[in-house]
Amino acid sequence: MKWIISIAIFAVLFGASIYFIMPAGISGEIINGIKLPKYALASPQIKEAYLFAKENPEALDGVKCYCGCMEMLHDGRIHSKGLHDCFLNPDSKDGFEIHGSQCEMCVNDALQVKSLIGDGKTKNEIKEIIDSKYAKQNWKEGKMETYAVVIIVIVVLLLLFFTVRELSPSGKAINSYPQNVPRQIGGGGCGR
Repeated sequence: MKWIISIAIFAVLFGASIYFIMPAGISGEIINGIKLPKYALASPQIKEAYLFAKENPEALDGVKCYCGCMEMLHDGRIHSKGLHDCFLNPDSKDGFEIHGSQCEMCVNDALQVKSLIGDGKTKNEIKEIIDSKYAKQNWKEGKMETYAVVIIVIVVLLLLFFTVRELSPSGKAINSYPQNVPRQIGGGGCGR
């Protein structure tokens, strides 16, 4: 009887490990003859952006992505082709890049490119529209503001940590003097 339970536990653990270890793209869906990975099906907008990218890779190629992926490594590479690289990766097994499914800005911009193409805009007009959308914010300054906010949050959290650490469960400071005992000012020691 113990060996049956052991086999059942092993089978469940093995099945769960296979489910979680297998790449997300394995169990996808085929749409218009395109096999989309599982992560590309997270929402209708994400699915539409991935289908558009796969069917029209040249439309996104060269359109700058402003989420930062063209400046920082994502899965070991910098996205040099703009929005194209947010959704497509010729070096991956399935030809797709997971980043687009995790970045709302990339999805929205890819769908805006699709809409602009539908409106008859040229590639240069599309680039200008996307660039002007983000021209209001200086990208470098935005990063500095982000760093400043992060530093402020860290300082506040550290202050809270050390303040809470000094409090006892009753809410009074652990090292505080009793209310009825006068504190010595200056000097030190035992009052000699």
